[in-house]
Amino acid sequence: MTRTLALIPLAALALAGCQTLDPYGDRYSGEYGGYPQNPAGTYPPGDYNDTGYAQSGPARAQGVTFPYRAMGTEPFWSLDMDAQSIRYQGADGEQISVPTPPGRPSFNGMRYVADGMTVDVTYSRCSDGMSDRRYADTVMVDLPGGRTLRGCGGDFAGRPEMAVDQPHAGQRDLAGTRWQLLSVNGLPVESRDAVISFDGQQFSGSVGCNRINADYVVDGMAVSFGPARTTRMACDPAVMGQERAFLDLLDAAQAQPVGQLTRRLGAIRYAPNGNMILSAPDGRVAVLSPFY
Repeated sequence: MTRTLALIPLAALALAGCQTLDPYGDRYSGEYGGYPQNPAGTYPPGDYNDTGYAQSGPARAQGVTFPYRAMGTEPFWSLDMDAQSIRYQGADGEQISVPTPPGRPSFNGMRYVADGMTVDVTYSRCSDGMSDRRYADTVMVDLPGGRTLRGCGGDFAGRPEMAVDQPHAGQRDLAGTRWQLLSVNGLPVESRDAVISFDGQQFSGSVGCNRINADYVVDGMAVSFGPARTTRMACDPAVMGQERAFLDLLDAAQAQPVGQLTRRLGAIRYAPNGNMILSAPDGRVAVLSPFY
C-alpha cells in the first residue's frame, strides 16, 4: 500500500513564522509609549545600532546593564537596580529593597521576579511625558497590593541623563531659588508674573493675580505644604481659574497625620531640561522652569 503524506504549504509556514504574539497583551500601552506605534519602516528620532535598538551602551543582546535606573510620573517614583539589589522609592516616602534575582528573557526585554516586586524591562523607546527626553526602555513595576507602575528606564552609566534626573536631596536645594510657573494640569500659564520663590521654610509668589504664601517641607522626593495664604483681588476669570487650580494642588499636597506620623503627600522631581515638576497624589501637576 502506498501512503500519501500531506504537505503543509510552504506559504502557510512562512506566514506562521512571521506572526508576532505579545504574551503581555496591551499591558505596555499607555502614556509612557509602550510598543512603538510608528508607521511601517520609521523609527523615533535617535541613534540606532545594527540591532534596531536605540544606542545605550553595550549591545542590547546582553540584557540590562547595571547600574540601571527607572522612573515614572503620576505618581512619581524611582527604581535603582544593580547586581546586588533592586531599590524602589515612592513619592510618599515608601521604600522597598529586595535582592536582585536572575533576569529572565521576556518579549523584547528582561523580567526580574523578586519576592514582593516584579520588574519588566522592554527594549522600547519611552517618553517620560514631562520633557522632550526619550529613554531606551519602557519599564513596568508590580508592587505589593496589586499596584502596577509604568515609566522609563536605562543604564545610567552609559546614559548620563539618567544620573542627573534625580530628586534634590532636601529643602536646602530649593532655598533661594525662583521658578516661573509654566503650566498647571497641562494648561499653559500665560502670565509672566507667575513666579514662585522659596526661602527654605516658606514659598511666596503669584499665578498672575493674588499673592500666595505657604510653609513647605521637602524630604527627598516628598513635599508637603501648609495652608496657603492669599490676597483677595479679583482678576481675569482665566487667570483666577489657573490660580484656583494651583491652590487646589497645594491643598492636595498638604501634610496629613497618619497615627503619630505625618505623611507628605506631594512630590517634586526634576526633568532633564531643568524644569521642576510638582505633583499631588490625585494627579494634579504643575511644571515650573528656573527663573533668573
